[in-house]
This record gives sequence, C-alpha cells and structure tokens, in this order.
Amino acid sequence: MLPTYAAIQFNGNANVWQVSSNTASGNSGATGSYANILVEGANITATPAGSNTQIQFNNASVLGASAAFTFNTVGNALGLNGRLTLAHLASTPANVASNTIVYADAAGSGGTGVYFVDSNNTQDELVSKSKAIVFGSILS
Repeated sequence: MLPTYAAIQFNGNANVWQVSSNTASGNSGATGSYANILVEGANITATPAGSNTQIQFNNASVLGASAAFTFNTVGNALGLNGRLTLAHLASTPANVASNTIVYADAAGSGGTGVYFVDSNNTQDELVSKSKAIVFGSILS
C-alpha cells in the first residue's frame, strides 16, 4: 500500500489554518486546493433537518428530524405521533417541584406499570381499562 500524504498551511490573508489531502509524495507540497480547518471558538453553523418545530436528533450520525416529533414554543407543546417507551426507574422520582413526571416501574394493582408523581408528591399508578371495570364493579 502506498503512503498517504497531506499538506497543512497557515493562510495569513484569511488568518486561518488550511489542509489539503491531495498532495504529491514527500515534501513537494499540495497538488490540489486547500480547505479551511475549523478551530476552537469558531462560529460553526449547521443546516437544521426537517421543518419548523421538528425536534433535531442523531440519525445514524446525520442530523435528522421527523414530523412525528415536534415542539411548539407558542404553547410549550411537545408532540409525538408514535410510540413512547418508558424505561424502568430504580426509584420513584423526588423533588419534582412544579412538574408531573410519568415513569415506568413494575406493574402494580393498576395493571399498567405506568406511574406518575406530581408537585404535591402524589404518587400513583395509572389504571388500565380492564382493572377500572373490575374496580368499578367491586365498588358499586
């Protein structure tokens, strides 16, 4: 396999370091054009994926977005048209301040395993339809 060479230079007119990967062998310099090297503190911009309100995410190392996953700042509304997967937590969330947190744990008497805790420290499991029917029959 032949060795690969690269050239680096400082462009004093542009005040930037540049690199060329198209070089001749040894010390004979670049045979192609140079490209600017991004440096720490440089202003870097990226073109957002998707449309307005779509949330950006890593999609196989490329910036991705989906119309099914949105955030609207007007009403502070998070939109998800699809499946939400809740991971089991090791313990019940605490100190939720003025929030309500929905989380997963082992299914209890409600039969769902989906729980919530709110800012009043109310903690409970959401009840499945079939369990609600049974509970309603027992209590009526």
